[in-house]
Amino acid sequence: MIGRGAYGEIWLARTVTGALRGVKVVYRSTFETERAFLREFEGMSAFEPISRAHAGFINILHVGRTAEYLYYSMELADDHLAGRRINVETYEPRTLKTDLARHKRLSADESIRVGLSLTEALEALHTRGLSHRDIKPSNIIFIEGVPKLADIGLVATTGQQSFVGTEGYVPPEGPGTPRADIYSLGKLLYETCTGKDRLDFPEIDSQLSTRPDREQLLQLNEVLVKACANDPKKRYESAAEMHSDLAALERGEHPKKSRTKIFAGAVALLVVAVVGIGFWLSRSQPGVDLHLRTTIRTEPGGALVGYEPVETIVDFRRKHSLDLPAFRLVRSKGALEIQSEPPGAKVSIKSEDGQTSREGVAPQTIVDIPTGRYSIMARRGDWEMRGNVEVQRGDTTSKSFAFVSAITNITSEPSGAEIFVDGKSHGRTPLRLDLPARAHELVAHLNGWPDEQQKIDVSAQRENAARFVFANGSVKITSAPGGATVTGNGKELGQTPLVIEEVKSGDVTYELRLSGYKAGSVSGKVEPQQQTFLAARLEKSVGPAPGQPFTNSLGMKFVPLGDIQISMWETRVQDYEAFCRATGRHYEAPDFPQTATDPAVK
Repeated sequence: MIGRGAYGEIWLARTVTGALRGVKVVYRSTFETERAFLREFEGMSAFEPISRAHAGFINILHVGRTAEYLYYSMELADDHLAGRRINVETYEPRTLKTDLARHKRLSADESIRVGLSLTEALEALHTRGLSHRDIKPSNIIFIEGVPKLADIGLVATTGQQSFVGTEGYVPPEGPGTPRADIYSLGKLLYETCTGKDRLDFPEIDSQLSTRPDREQLLQLNEVLVKACANDPKKRYESAAEMHSDLAALERGEHPKKSRTKIFAGAVALLVVAVVGIGFWLSRSQPGVDLHLRTTIRTEPGGALVGYEPVETIVDFRRKHSLDLPAFRLVRSKGALEIQSEPPGAKVSIKSEDGQTSREGVAPQTIVDIPTGRYSIMARRGDWEMRGNVEVQRGDTTSKSFAFVSAITNITSEPSGAEIFVDGKSHGRTPLRLDLPARAHELVAHLNGWPDEQQKIDVSAQRENAARFVFANGSVKITSAPGGATVTGNGKELGQTPLVIEEVKSGDVTYELRLSGYKAGSVSGKVEPQQQTFLAARLEKSVGPAPGQPFTNSLGMKFVPLGDIQISMWETRVQDYEAFCRATGRHYEAPDFPQTATDPAVK
């Protein structure tokens, strides 16, 4: 199984031709009503005929239905790490959600490219009278690197009134219309380009001023603000219109001007009253020249967020250009409260920009700390915990670390194994240890056995247990042909087929010998309480094996005598005649009669 949703499961499958596919199975028992169950089938049925009509649609290859469940097979997404080099043992589908988990956020260019692909797909869907209704990162999959709309069971005819979707992506009026899909796409692109949650919209990235693509992000934000307007009438009329603005951004052009303010006012932390006052003066003072120029500077430069608001008044009644002094900005401040259980943990904090760092002992409250993101490390003995916080203007942000422990019983069979916890020896089994409530790596060492390892997540809510079993396994050895002598560690063990009991776990190798065949070997790994099967196909020898009886192609039998082979009888007439024929020699028969099996006389 490679995925699970509220109503069904997605399985990795292989066709009879060997091709890998994704198969979604939706069970009737997960729906409260038959109508809701049928809605999923209707979505599949509506989408399947057009699924191959656009590169942004996932291809549906087959749809089926029974009384208990319905299903459909589809093309398989890329692996989230290996792309199309899919290993069925480690496969995890690549979605926009997995991309954001790995990279936190995408660049403005990457977000625009995703938006261009998805607006094209949505326009193709909407022109066919359908809407998606649940656009979110986990429903955008990648196939050969191309983002595609997935979870097509939610596709419905435009205007269908059943309420589906995911909080934060659904507009105030509900899903089911093209403009509702546009709203959802805007929230999705907000997450990709800022790294923030869609519920944070329209907040901006606190590090926006340091990002190299800041200008392009601000222009992209104009598109997103229009797409995510609460009033449907203020959104894009179609996905094609939104695609046009995104395409303009990709070309380095400005999109069509929107009346909505950038970031819905979130950027307006720096308030400069130059334009407003100039406009007022133009109406009340007829002699004002509105073509004067001035430059507004801030220290530090490029400030958007993280600084206190500043405003000034400019007199435009002067007839010459203005030279304004730089606005000296003051960083916004908040407070950070750090707790540890038990108290006394050493803590250190560092801001994301590296400008602020503090150290201390919990509990600790830091006031007047610059706003922004911080990483916190708390240490108690050799136990280290980490976390991240974001300090907001005028607020106190809290972070707590719980250094709690729990009893863990460790046993082994047989007992007496030395136990190492995170690389440190704690004695021999049986053991009762008080371990920190977190993940640990356990290693058990018992002389004569391979080390056994396991991981354990110690829970503070109960007693925990770990058990190691140093048990024997068995080996079954077969050969073709059978009857080969099996040797292990220089000791003859028997002939194939052979079962060897009570074999210690670990790697094993056995040698096989059979007269008239080359020596062979078999290797494998023995697991505790399991039988390992080893098989060998022996290769026929073209000559005698050292120290073994031998029969040549003439049927003559030889036995070893030291390093040489001696025939069991004298050379027969038939053997010598065959030798002469093979070598072109002349055979001179004696002057007395002989049979074919008599000794040859020369």
